Amino acid sequence: MIAGRFPLLLMSLAVLSLFGVTAPPVSAQQTSPLVSEGSELVHPGSGYRFPEAYGDLRRTGTTSYAPDNLSVRYGQFDEQISAPYLDVFIYPATVPIHMERAGVEQALVARLNARPIEEDADGEPTGTGRWFEGEFNGVPVLTGYLLQQGRGWLVKVRATGPRDAGDIDRLRAAVAAIDMDGTRRPYKAPR
Repeated sequence: MIAGRFPLLLMSLAVLSLFGVTAPPVSAQQTSPLVSEGSELVHPGSGYRFPEAYGDLRRTGTTSYAPDNLSVRYGQFDEQISAPYLDVFIYPATVPIHMERAGVEQALVARLNARPIEEDADGEPTGTGRWFEGEFNGVPVLTGYLLQQGRGWLVKVRATGPRDAGDIDRLRAAVAAIDMDGTRRPYKAPR
């Protein structure tokens, strides 16, 4: 009887995941694959280094979704989006970057009622990004993403902040400081 219910359980989990219902992430403190090297955290599989800060946004937490799939937060998130923050994700590249991009943009539109405010910042097959205006809990926000694929890994940066000139400058400085896969990629937030 139990063996007959297992496929039903798996199918139920698959259906729930289609609707965005997933298990909460496991805390990185419990299963973190990151290694400390001085003030940096290093992802051993990819070699990606997470510095202590990007611009004036300091590293504030990590989340591990699977042994090689994690994110590091810079800045503080709150329900009012009172200050800029960004999340830097690293995970195995299992789909082409154009498919990843489509998923990221669909999520931004769905979660933040976001609309693009500039064209694709880079049409390269290995890297891309775009800025959006949106709203979170009634707060107008600037949000965007960068994607870089290389050596079997995907680096994704999701940046969000209030649509205030000072906060946009802070977000711009933090994003400009990010080294995507060892290259300096000049993305900037619109004014």
